[in-house]
Amino acid sequence: MDNILVLKAIVAAILALWAIDVLRTKRRKEHSDRAIAEANARERHDWRYFRWELRIMQIACALYFILSAIKFIQT
Repeated sequence: MDNILVLKAIVAAILALWAIDVLRTKRRKEHSDRAIAEANARERHDWRYFRWELRIMQIACALYFILSAIKFIQT
């Protein structure tokens, strides 16, 4: 068996598992105490721009990974 085929299969499997993880919805748990839930909401609101920037960097890195994985699989 050729090693390059095994590597391509592993990359394809990792890519599929990553896509499943990204597409799965994640639920936020609300705290039972209303004051703590409101404080959490305020904190999320205060950090929203930082979270947006982090998310944009994550998307850029993910696109780079996906494109390089597809190029590797095609060769």
